[in-house]
Amino acid sequence: MRKRLLSVPISELKTVRLVCTNNGCEGVIEMPLANLKPSDERIRAGFAQLECPICGTDFRTGGAPPTDMLSTLTRVISELQKVTKSQVEFAIPDEDE
Repeated sequence: MRKRLLSVPISELKTVRLVCTNNGCEGVIEMPLANLKPSDERIRAGFAQLECPICGTDFRTGGAPPTDMLSTLTRVISELQKVTKSQVEFAIPDEDE
């Protein structure tokens, strides 16, 4: 078995997939990364929930938007994508059988 590394530059991150791990549910949501951090307007209107489509588990952790961890992740990735002096890449092992 050979191991390869897939290199994914942060600039290529556009879509996020959230997988529910509540009691083995495995419900999935995919959305543009920017949608994880709801606008102030959506927060005021009560549309900032991010729940599993199957069991209803709340995916937001660490407070309400825009201070929750998913909103923070979106903000940090967005800022890192603007950096021109260096580039962040994620090295992902890809096992070839």
